[in-house]
Amino acid sequence: MKQSSRAGDIILALFFYVPVVWGALLIAQSLGRGLPELLTNLTTALQHPLDIHWTDKSLLSILICTSLYIMGLCVYASEQRRTRDGEEHGSAAWGSPRQVNAMFRQKENKILTRHVRLGLDTHKHRRSLNVLVIGGSGAAKTRSYVKPNILEANTNYVITDPKMEVLTATGGWLKSKGYDIRVLNLVNLEESDGYNPFRYLKDEKDVLKLVNNLIQATTPKGSHESDPFWTSATRSLTVKSQRTNNKIPLFG
Repeated sequence: MKQSSRAGDIILALFFYVPVVWGALLIAQSLGRGLPELLTNLTTALQHPLDIHWTDKSLLSILICTSLYIMGLCVYASEQRRTRDGEEHGSAAWGSPRQVNAMFRQKENKILTRHVRLGLDTHKHRRSLNVLVIGGSGAAKTRSYVKPNILEANTNYVITDPKMEVLTATGGWLKSKGYDIRVLNLVNLEESDGYNPFRYLKDEKDVLKLVNNLIQATTPKGSHESDPFWTSATRSLTVKSQRTNNKIPLFG
């Protein structure tokens, strides 16, 4: 199509070049005699268009008119390339799912819909990875969004799973992918991972820091102690009990 259109443009340009040469020969008969005489002779020449004579100025006139004609064609061609037919009022349009996916998808990605995925490297696409999923009970939020993204196994996960259904469905898969799974189960502590602060005590400063944290954690917010003696006594007694408890190796 482009080759046929280009050939048609060339034929059209040559067709209009014929009257350019004809006009150049008419102008050549009066060239160099002043503008008034040139206009008078042009009027006479137009009345007898075929009465053309070759003069010593004919070649110069043809060259000048040809140059002007070529310049006009160049200006016309440059203006044509700048136009976008049918987009005079803008070309913005909704992208298709495939176009959006091709723009934002990466090897490591987050599943948004069946056809669209968003890469995890936000520095490349400058888009937020935060997603808000809204749906009523039983609307398949976990099944259609949470589980598919967990099964991608391409990043670290912190999951709130009150019913343990996500752990049951995806735990084995994540283990097969080399994940280290930690579970905080406040209902059944026997099935929960825990934290033993005594394993990290190395010297007396660590013991004192732990005791202070325990006292602050068990003191009601906004309360004021009437006698600091009891707090100091509690601190001293607790530190002493930690030192004398042979079941917990405190210092190696």
